[in-house]
Amino acid sequence: MTRRHYIAVACALCALLALPAGAAQVSLRGQDGAAVSTAVLGDTLALEVVVDAGQEELSGLSVFLSYDRRIFRLVPASETGGIAEPFAPGAYLDGIILTNRVEEIGDEVFLAYAEASGVQRLTATGSGVVATFRLEVVRRPAGDMATIAIEERGHDRFSHYVAAEAPGEERAFAPPLGSVDLQITGFKIQPLPDIEVVAGELDTVYADLGEFVDQEGATVMWSVSFVSELSTIIDARNQVTMMPLDFVGDTTVTFTALELSEGNEDAHTVTVRVLSRPVLGGLRRPCPFRRTAPALPSVWTASSPTWTPTLPS
Repeated sequence: MTRRHYIAVACALCALLALPAGAAQVSLRGQDGAAVSTAVLGDTLALEVVVDAGQEELSGLSVFLSYDRRIFRLVPASETGGIAEPFAPGAYLDGIILTNRVEEIGDEVFLAYAEASGVQRLTATGSGVVATFRLEVVRRPAGDMATIAIEERGHDRFSHYVAAEAPGEERAFAPPLGSVDLQITGFKIQPLPDIEVVAGELDTVYADLGEFVDQEGATVMWSVSFVSELSTIIDARNQVTMMPLDFVGDTTVTFTALELSEGNEDAHTVTVRVLSRPVLGGLRRPCPFRRTAPALPSVWTASSPTWTPTLPS
């Protein structure tokens, strides 16, 4: 173990020793206390932030959570002034909401929730639900595992509580901070956009069907329903070309993706609008005309039998 590792371990031990006896704990769980360990692509997770005050009497708290936005998508609990609010308050403190916001940094999303006790209830003890939130599973990660975690990062994202006996003192929750480790299964493709092409012209309608697959590293075989008038081809790069023949109007085609490792399948139907080729019409026939040069004045002199044209000035 290096000197740096010794220092890190020593700091962690100091932090544990600095915690008051019976420090409050914070955890994550499924709705109504259900355990959450697996999810299927497309599921919406209903999660609860739960606090157990232990021997403390709490008058306020702040909680920060993080997740990967490529894997999960927030389903806001409410919206104020066009700004999404991720959490629905629980009944634990039943106080004043100080913070309820979303922050994105790169591929990481942070949810922040802070609440202080109100007039109706000055402190809270025991355990209870502080807030609830919902996340949709939109992508299957490499390795199939993903984590939603309560954070304690520096001063800006420091999950903590305030005890009635020490107003203004931010106390760290007892470790370990709550998290949910999910195994994500299933297979799903994103909706494909509708298509608009011109009759008789070859067009690339999708540059890469792989862009619509919600699973990292998946091996997928694509197929498309047969419509003879559309002449649709999917090449080895998953590029789709289409050349409508003898057809103008609207029709539909279905693209199906088969994930080979587990045999999962998903499909999406799109509308194809075929436009007729533009034709120029209504133009007047050209009117021919004879081009003649303008007449130039001339001057004749007696000293010369020739005449000399004089250009106008």
